[in-house]
Amino acid sequence: MGRKSNLNLQYFKLENPTSLCEALREISNTFDIRDDFILLHGDIVSNLDLKPALEMHYQAKQESKEFQTILTKVFAKIPYSSPLRDP
Repeated sequence: MGRKSNLNLQYFKLENPTSLCEALREISNTFDIRDDFILLHGDIVSNLDLKPALEMHYQAKQESKEFQTILTKVFAKIPYSSPLRDP
């Protein structure tokens, strides 16, 4: 399959989530989060290389002494003709 990694995967399922923010709120109420994590919708299938985003995240984390929390968002451009777009 793939390369070995040091990932620690924990799955958390909400019955009726309305947004990633709601999911994050529920997760923070359930788990004591003290390390970096990646939050994705459960229906996301991708071959996106997250390495550049993670490098930027860790660089910002090292440079920032003012903030305790660093949030890095990744967006993808989807053409208007894509069937993945909402109708």
